[in-house]
Amino acid sequence: MRRFAALASLGVCLGAAAQTHSIGNATPDGVANAKPAASAAARQGLRINGRIDEATVQGLVCSDLARPFGATSPEVGGTWSFVPRTATAGSFTYKATNVGGVPGSGSGTYVVTRDAGGGGHIKLDGTGSIHSPVGTFSATIYETLTLTPAPGC
Repeated sequence: MRRFAALASLGVCLGAAAQTHSIGNATPDGVANAKPAASAAARQGLRINGRIDEATVQGLVCSDLARPFGATSPEVGGTWSFVPRTATAGSFTYKATNVGGVPGSGSGTYVVTRDAGGGGHIKLDGTGSIHSPVGTFSATIYETLTLTPAPGC
């Protein structure tokens, strides 16, 4: 998008614009009744928000960050996949169907930092490309997405 504007100025046409349980009350014979530890409304997840050029990145993580999670970029028909190595680092890929009329893709690594309020950031470091009829053009992805608490996952 913005990073590829210089290419357009050179005359390159890029196209058209696990549930947990706690022990409940024991019965008179000493058998405990299992109850869900928290109702669905009380579970806390994380909302992903950010922007890369003119496209937003948005998602909702209802599991922990040590499991694969995803996000979307609706303006470009994009899907993001995050595959953790740990709860604080991993790799990402994305595919977009319409970045200025042509498909795009990218990949790289990410690092998660958490703050005291339960949110944090995902720092992306990778390469993104657009695939036009006149060639593939790439640029660095070095962006930060915001994590905010999302009760009710």
